[in-house]
Amino acid sequence: MTTAPTPDPPAGAPAPPPLAPPVAPPIGWLLAYRVLGLRLPAEHRAWVAQDVARRRFLTWREGRSFVWGLALVGLYYVAQTAIFEPPQRRTLLRFALLVLATALLPSGKTLVRRTLRWQRVDRRGQPVQPKGWAVLDNREAVVVGVAVLVLFTGATSLYAFARRPTGVAAAKCGKPDEASISLIRSGLKDETTALQEPRQLTFGEKKLFTAMVDGPEGPPRLWIWLIEGSEVYGLWTPAVAKDNPTSFATLPRERADPALGAAIQRLVECIGDGGRGGGG
Repeated sequence: MTTAPTPDPPAGAPAPPPLAPPVAPPIGWLLAYRVLGLRLPAEHRAWVAQDVARRRFLTWREGRSFVWGLALVGLYYVAQTAIFEPPQRRTLLRFALLVLATALLPSGKTLVRRTLRWQRVDRRGQPVQPKGWAVLDNREAVVVGVAVLVLFTGATSLYAFARRPTGVAAAKCGKPDEASISLIRSGLKDETTALQEPRQLTFGEKKLFTAMVDGPEGPPRLWIWLIEGSEVYGLWTPAVAKDNPTSFATLPRERADPALGAAIQRLVECIGDGGRGGGG
């Protein structure tokens, strides 16, 4: 099957205008096009048809997607660190690999088509009717982009806030104040006994005080006390009560409450991370 030849224009009809030669954008617009993906002014859009045909087009186009994806990972890191705690390195590495895979996933044809559609030109550099996101101008596109960043930051902040511990689990832990140290020292049976690496956890009106006690009767040993106002009670089993380095009595069972168990667990975590659990 053969196609009919294109008929010649009627005699006297004006000849179609020649295609305008592509004009490369100035450095400012070139950076805006490369880094931000902004639409070039009309006089430079024909140049885009040449740019997408270059080998390096895919390199910088995928690189731009990767860099902006890493910017989102950075916002996630800032939100988590400011509200809860810094994400683990393996989590950040997973996000970075996901961003890289997402940047490399679209095919070259897809990226070329998206770029030409956004710039409102075809492969020959001729203007085309805008479709989809291409109906937006640069200012509107920037507003949408900023809105996405704000919404993403807000979502990650809410996620971080939801992960924050509450109650006893969020109790401050750190070095004890001088009043607590003096109160514990007042109950030592031997004045030469040293309190090594003391830590204190404050929850409500109560405090848990722990330290490695180095006394003349044996090697250093970890002990825990509960401070309620001016009263101090030891937290130990009857089996080790005889080795109590202080004159404080063991906490009566009826004085214990459910929050005390959670506080002890929190104190153990504080000891494990060197007392960095929430400041104090």
